[in-house]
Order: sequence, then structure tokens, then C-alpha cells
Amino acid sequence: MAAVMKVGKELIRKVWKEADLKPHRLERHLTTKDPDFERKATDIIGLYLDPPQHAAVFCVDEKSAI
Repeated sequence: MAAVMKVGKELIRKVWKEADLKPHRLERHLTTKDPDFERKATDIIGLYLDPPQHAAVFCVDEKSAI
């Protein structure tokens, strides 16, 4: 990632550590063929990051793999 982002490896390590990211521990990666996935994900993530006033956001997984 450091090479792609053109930054030092230590910066990547620091950012991952501060965000508690552990990409080396991922067991699998899921993909989707939904052409609207990016728009849908942006809408959902937006609710979590900037919810409307007095809103309640609930998450219900439809599949156990999610």
C-alpha cells in the first residue's frame, strides 16, 4: 500500500495501528456483482457517519457471511 500511495511504510503502519486495522488477518474477501453497490454503500455509510437529527440506525444482516 505504501508504494501505491507513494508514502513511507511507517506512515501506513501508524495509520493502520491507530485505526486498529489488521488486513493481514482477513480470512476472505467478498465481492458483489451489483452495479449499484457503490451508491448503496455510500448511502448506508453516510447514515452512520452523519445521521439525520433524532435518527436511529439499525443494521440487520440478511446472510451469515456478511
